[in-house]
Amino acid sequence: MDKIVINGNNVFITQKGDDIPSGIMLKSLGDVADMSITLLNGENKDYVITMENVTADPKEYLLGVAKCLKKGIEYNLNLYKKLILNPYELFEIDEDYLYELIVMICKVNKKIVEENMDYTYLSDVIMDVLDENEHDFNRIALSMVVSACIGKELQIMSTEECYEIRDMFVLLNMGISQDVLKASDMAKSLSKLLKDDLYITTKVAKRITLGETEMKIDEALLTRAFDNICFTEEDMKE
Repeated sequence: MDKIVINGNNVFITQKGDDIPSGIMLKSLGDVADMSITLLNGENKDYVITMENVTADPKEYLLGVAKCLKKGIEYNLNLYKKLILNPYELFEIDEDYLYELIVMICKVNKKIVEENMDYTYLSDVIMDVLDENEHDFNRIALSMVVSACIGKELQIMSTEECYEIRDMFVLLNMGISQDVLKASDMAKSLSKLLKDDLYITTKVAKRITLGETEMKIDEALLTRAFDNICFTEEDMKE
Protein backbone atom coordinates (compact mmCIF):
# COMPACT_ATOMS: atom_id res chain seq x y z
CA MET A 1 0.00 0.00 0.00
CA ASP A 2 1.17 3.51 -0.80
CA LYS A 3 0.03 6.74 0.82
CA ILE A 4 0.39 10.06 -0.98
CA VAL A 5 -0.51 13.31 0.78
CA ILE A 6 -2.04 15.87 -1.58
CA ASN A 7 -2.88 19.30 -0.20
CA GLY A 8 -3.55 17.86 3.27
CA ASN A 9 -5.55 14.88 1.98
CA ASN A 10 -4.34 11.29 2.45
CA VAL A 11 -4.66 9.13 -0.67
CA PHE A 12 -4.25 5.39 -0.03
CA ILE A 13 -3.47 3.15 -3.02
CA THR A 14 -4.11 -0.50 -2.22
CA GLN A 15 -3.35 -3.81 -3.88
CA LYS A 16 -5.13 -7.15 -3.55
CA GLY A 17 -4.54 -8.58 -0.10
CA ASP A 18 -4.06 -5.18 1.57
CA ASP A 19 -6.26 -4.17 4.47
CA ILE A 20 -8.59 -1.47 3.16
CA PRO A 21 -8.38 1.74 5.23
CA SER A 22 -11.43 3.84 5.91
CA GLY A 23 -12.06 6.84 3.67
CA ILE A 24 -13.84 8.03 0.55
CA MET A 25 -13.64 5.24 -2.01
CA LEU A 26 -12.72 6.34 -5.53
CA LYS A 27 -14.96 4.36 -7.88
CA SER A 28 -13.04 4.37 -11.16
CA LEU A 29 -9.76 5.14 -12.90
CA GLY A 30 -11.42 8.33 -14.14
CA ASP A 31 -11.98 9.41 -10.53
CA VAL A 32 -8.27 8.89 -9.91
CA ALA A 33 -7.36 11.01 -12.95
CA ASP A 34 -9.77 13.74 -11.81
CA MET A 35 -8.34 13.97 -8.30
CA SER A 36 -6.55 17.24 -9.02
CA ILE A 37 -10.02 18.78 -9.34
CA THR A 38 -11.42 16.94 -6.31
CA LEU A 39 -8.61 17.97 -4.00
CA LEU A 40 -8.13 21.61 -4.95
CA ASN A 41 -9.84 22.84 -1.79
CA GLY A 42 -7.82 20.64 0.59
CA GLU A 43 -10.58 19.43 2.91
CA ASN A 44 -8.24 17.06 4.79
CA LYS A 45 -10.10 13.86 3.95
CA ASP A 46 -8.88 10.34 3.34
CA TYR A 47 -9.33 8.80 -0.13
CA VAL A 48 -8.95 5.13 -1.00
CA ILE A 49 -8.09 3.55 -4.36
CA THR A 50 -8.51 -0.19 -4.94
CA MET A 51 -7.60 -2.21 -8.03
CA GLU A 52 -11.08 -3.80 -7.97
CA ASN A 53 -12.82 -0.43 -8.29
CA VAL A 54 -10.65 1.01 -11.06
CA THR A 55 -11.11 -2.08 -13.26
CA ALA A 56 -14.73 -3.03 -12.45
CA ASP A 57 -16.49 -1.40 -15.41
CA PRO A 58 -14.84 -1.74 -18.88
CA LYS A 59 -16.25 1.53 -20.27
CA GLU A 60 -15.36 3.47 -17.13
CA TYR A 61 -11.88 1.94 -17.26
CA LEU A 62 -11.45 3.09 -20.86
CA LEU A 63 -12.70 6.55 -19.89
CA GLY A 64 -10.10 6.58 -17.14
CA VAL A 65 -7.37 5.61 -19.60
CA ALA A 66 -8.45 8.50 -21.87
CA LYS A 67 -8.34 10.94 -18.96
CA CYS A 68 -4.90 9.69 -17.93
CA LEU A 69 -3.57 10.06 -21.47
CA LYS A 70 -5.00 13.59 -21.67
CA LYS A 71 -3.33 14.41 -18.35
CA GLY A 72 -0.03 13.02 -19.58
CA ILE A 73 -0.17 15.02 -22.83
CA GLU A 74 -1.03 18.24 -21.03
CA TYR A 75 1.01 17.95 -17.83
CA ASN A 76 3.60 15.20 -17.55
CA LEU A 77 5.95 13.61 -20.08
CA ASN A 78 6.80 10.59 -17.89
CA LEU A 79 3.10 9.74 -17.46
CA TYR A 80 2.62 10.02 -21.23
CA LYS A 81 5.58 7.70 -21.87
CA LYS A 82 4.28 5.23 -19.30
CA LEU A 83 1.06 4.99 -21.30
CA ILE A 84 2.36 4.98 -24.86
CA LEU A 85 5.17 2.51 -24.22
CA ASN A 86 2.94 -0.02 -22.44
CA PRO A 87 -0.47 -0.11 -24.18
CA TYR A 88 -0.79 -3.89 -23.91
CA GLU A 89 -0.44 -3.80 -20.13
CA LEU A 90 -3.38 -1.39 -20.15
CA PHE A 91 -5.50 -3.75 -22.27
CA GLU A 92 -4.56 -6.81 -20.23
CA ILE A 93 -5.05 -4.85 -16.99
CA ASP A 94 -1.72 -5.99 -15.61
CA GLU A 95 -2.14 -5.24 -11.90
CA ASP A 96 1.51 -4.42 -11.18
CA TYR A 97 1.62 -2.03 -14.12
CA LEU A 98 -1.73 -0.47 -13.17
CA TYR A 99 -0.60 0.02 -9.58
CA GLU A 100 2.55 1.82 -10.77
CA LEU A 101 0.45 3.92 -13.15
CA ILE A 102 -1.95 4.98 -10.40
CA VAL A 103 0.91 5.95 -8.08
CA MET A 104 2.35 8.04 -10.92
CA ILE A 105 -1.02 9.70 -11.63
CA CYS A 106 -1.42 10.59 -7.95
CA LYS A 107 2.04 12.19 -7.92
CA VAL A 108 1.15 14.20 -11.03
CA ASN A 109 -2.09 15.28 -9.33
CA LYS A 110 -0.09 16.30 -6.26
CA LYS A 111 2.11 18.55 -8.38
CA ILE A 112 -0.90 20.05 -10.20
CA VAL A 113 -2.71 20.82 -6.94
CA GLU A 114 0.20 22.04 -4.85
CA GLU A 115 1.70 24.18 -7.63
CA ASN A 116 -1.70 25.54 -8.70
CA MET A 117 -1.41 24.15 -12.23
CA ASP A 118 -5.04 23.19 -12.82
CA TYR A 119 -5.23 25.06 -16.13
CA THR A 120 -8.18 25.26 -18.50
CA TYR A 121 -7.12 23.91 -21.88
CA LEU A 122 -8.47 24.48 -25.36
CA SER A 123 -9.28 20.76 -25.43
CA ASP A 124 -11.69 21.27 -22.51
CA VAL A 125 -13.62 23.85 -24.52
CA ILE A 126 -13.57 21.72 -27.68
CA MET A 127 -15.43 19.05 -25.69
CA ASP A 128 -18.35 21.48 -25.41
CA VAL A 129 -18.89 21.66 -29.19
CA LEU A 130 -18.74 17.91 -29.89
CA ASP A 131 -21.74 15.61 -30.16
CA GLU A 132 -23.02 15.17 -26.60
CA ASN A 133 -24.26 11.66 -27.44
CA GLU A 134 -20.72 10.46 -28.16
CA HIS A 135 -19.21 8.41 -25.33
CA ASP A 136 -16.99 10.53 -23.08
CA PHE A 137 -13.80 8.59 -23.85
CA ASN A 138 -14.32 9.26 -27.57
CA ARG A 139 -15.07 12.92 -26.88
CA ILE A 140 -11.77 13.21 -25.01
CA ALA A 141 -9.94 11.57 -27.92
CA LEU A 142 -11.66 13.82 -30.47
CA SER A 143 -10.96 16.97 -28.46
CA MET A 144 -7.28 16.11 -28.05
CA VAL A 145 -6.90 15.35 -31.77
CA VAL A 146 -8.59 18.63 -32.77
CA SER A 147 -6.47 20.58 -30.29
CA ALA A 148 -3.31 18.99 -31.72
CA CYS A 149 -4.47 19.82 -35.25
CA ILE A 150 -5.10 23.44 -34.24
CA GLY A 151 -1.58 23.48 -32.80
CA LYS A 152 -0.26 22.16 -36.10
CA GLU A 153 -2.23 24.81 -38.03
CA LEU A 154 -0.78 27.49 -35.72
CA GLN A 155 2.70 26.07 -36.35
CA ILE A 156 3.33 25.59 -32.63
CA MET A 157 3.14 21.77 -32.78
CA SER A 158 5.01 19.58 -35.22
CA THR A 159 3.13 17.37 -37.65
CA GLU A 160 4.88 14.32 -36.21
CA GLU A 161 3.82 15.06 -32.63
CA CYS A 162 0.27 15.87 -33.75
CA TYR A 163 -0.05 12.50 -35.49
CA GLU A 164 1.58 10.68 -32.56
CA ILE A 165 -1.14 11.99 -30.26
CA ARG A 166 -3.81 10.98 -32.78
CA ASP A 167 -2.37 7.51 -33.29
CA MET A 168 -2.10 6.84 -29.57
CA PHE A 169 -5.86 7.23 -29.15
CA VAL A 170 -6.37 4.90 -32.12
CA LEU A 171 -4.11 2.32 -30.48
CA LEU A 172 -6.26 2.52 -27.36
CA ASN A 173 -9.43 1.79 -29.38
CA MET A 174 -10.90 5.26 -29.07
CA GLY A 175 -12.70 7.03 -31.88
CA ILE A 176 -10.90 9.86 -33.65
CA SER A 177 -13.59 10.56 -36.25
CA GLN A 178 -17.29 11.38 -36.29
CA ASP A 179 -19.95 11.91 -38.93
CA VAL A 180 -22.66 13.72 -36.97
CA LEU A 181 -21.51 17.36 -36.96
CA LYS A 182 -20.00 19.44 -39.75
CA ALA A 183 -16.50 20.83 -39.36
CA SER A 184 -17.69 24.34 -40.20
CA ASP A 185 -20.47 24.21 -37.60
CA MET A 186 -18.12 23.02 -34.86
CA ALA A 187 -15.59 25.68 -35.87
CA LYS A 188 -18.23 28.41 -35.66
CA SER A 189 -19.33 27.24 -32.21
CA LEU A 190 -15.76 26.99 -30.92
CA SER A 191 -14.80 30.43 -32.23
CA LYS A 192 -17.36 31.94 -29.85
CA LEU A 193 -15.78 30.21 -26.85
CA LEU A 194 -12.13 31.10 -27.41
CA LYS A 195 -10.35 33.17 -24.77
CA ASP A 196 -6.77 34.38 -24.60
CA ASP A 197 -6.16 32.64 -21.26
CA LEU A 198 -6.99 29.14 -22.56
CA TYR A 199 -3.93 26.89 -22.75
CA ILE A 200 -2.93 24.87 -25.80
CA THR A 201 -0.34 22.11 -25.93
CA THR A 202 2.74 22.84 -28.05
CA LYS A 203 4.36 19.47 -27.36
CA VAL A 204 3.82 16.88 -24.65
CA ALA A 205 3.69 18.62 -21.24
CA LYS A 206 4.51 22.02 -22.78
CA ARG A 207 1.93 24.75 -23.20
CA ILE A 208 1.23 28.38 -24.01
CA THR A 209 -1.94 30.45 -23.86
CA LEU A 210 -3.92 31.30 -26.96
CA GLY A 211 -3.03 34.92 -26.30
CA GLU A 212 0.63 34.05 -26.81
CA THR A 213 0.19 32.55 -30.29
CA GLU A 214 1.47 34.63 -33.20
CA MET A 215 -1.02 33.50 -35.83
CA LYS A 216 -4.65 34.60 -35.85
CA ILE A 217 -7.19 31.90 -35.00
CA ASP A 218 -10.14 32.30 -37.32
CA GLU A 219 -13.01 30.05 -38.39
CA ALA A 220 -11.17 28.93 -41.51
CA LEU A 221 -8.24 27.64 -39.42
CA LEU A 222 -10.60 25.93 -36.98
CA THR A 223 -12.55 24.33 -39.83
CA ARG A 224 -9.36 22.85 -41.25
CA ALA A 225 -8.58 21.39 -37.84
CA PHE A 226 -12.06 19.92 -37.40
CA ASP A 227 -11.89 18.46 -40.91
CA ASN A 228 -9.39 15.96 -39.49
CA ILE A 229 -12.13 14.27 -37.44
CA CYS A 230 -14.98 14.48 -39.96
CA PHE A 231 -15.43 11.34 -42.05
CA THR A 232 -18.53 9.90 -43.69
CA GLU A 233 -19.20 6.51 -45.23
CA GLU A 234 -18.55 8.06 -48.65
CA ASP A 235 -15.12 9.23 -47.47
CA MET A 236 -14.30 5.69 -46.35
CA LYS A 237 -15.32 4.26 -49.77
CA GLU A 238 -12.98 6.70 -51.53
